[in-house]
Amino acid sequence: MPHLPGDRLDAAVDAALAESRRETARIKAALRRWQTDQAGARNERGRAR
Repeated sequence: MPHLPGDRLDAAVDAALAESRRETARIKAALRRWQTDQAGARNERGRAR
């Protein structure tokens, strides 16, 4: 089935996919921050020994 720019269903699917990708990016960024924080905390604990 060809993609028709004026098709509302395609537009809704495209919008949902874009929102899903934005949410995935937000989650990945939050995970990277958490991992960085955890690594810093481990380093601090290691220095305290």
